[in-house]
Amino acid sequence: MSNGRRAYGLGAIAMGAAFAVFHALAMARRGAAPAPSVSVHDALAFLGAAILIAGGVLLNLRRTSSVGAAALAAYFGLSVLTQGIPPLISGPMVMVNWQNLAEFAAMTAGGVAAYALAPDVSAARSARLARGAVLAFGLCLLVFGASHFVYAQLTASLVPAWLPPDQMVWTYLTGVAQIAAGAALLSGIQARLAALMLAAMYVAFALLVHTPLILGAPALRGNWDELCETLVLAGAAWAMADAAERRARR
Repeated sequence: MSNGRRAYGLGAIAMGAAFAVFHALAMARRGAAPAPSVSVHDALAFLGAAILIAGGVLLNLRRTSSVGAAALAAYFGLSVLTQGIPPLISGPMVMVNWQNLAEFAAMTAGGVAAYALAPDVSAARSARLARGAVLAFGLCLLVFGASHFVYAQLTASLVPAWLPPDQMVWTYLTGVAQIAAGAALLSGIQARLAALMLAAMYVAFALLVHTPLILGAPALRGNWDELCETLVLAGAAWAMADAAERRARR
């Protein structure tokens, strides 16, 4: 089984678990009644968490990997439609709206790539889906890289101050790295290497940026959301490397 698919599935499990825990805590704080009085919003929140966890588990089982990948792709694809596109329509000139759309689209592309890599998917369908996923992910990376330049000061504030030579240097360097990785995926030139290096960079983000934030404020849900999204994107990038390798063999 593709290691990228496994990592993507594990990231989805972590995201689902975080969603469920924090929503349960929020319900407890507002004194929500037992199940019969749970609101539609509460039910949808737990349903989304269940899809993420179940999809991640199924994806890591060989016989059900295609089902799990399809479930995750559908979940993140729905997020594109409901959470990514509406803000962009109302504010097309706001960069963060493009960034949010790209995040949902990149996680969706990860699910599509994971499905393409499943053993029970035909070779022809696998090739088409893998190509589409890699190209879509590459476009998302261009947005991610551009956002580092548009929001340079904010991004620099997240870089550990102890990391030499300078926070702003790492802001621009990682922005360029994501744009370069996007160009590699779109062109097919060193696509697998670029995707693997990108996955490693996202893991570094998780360890150096998001983990310290969680240790400093473990009760803040936003910190957990950012960590889980980064882990899913790292798995998606790894899956892109596997998809690019399979394409190169054919």
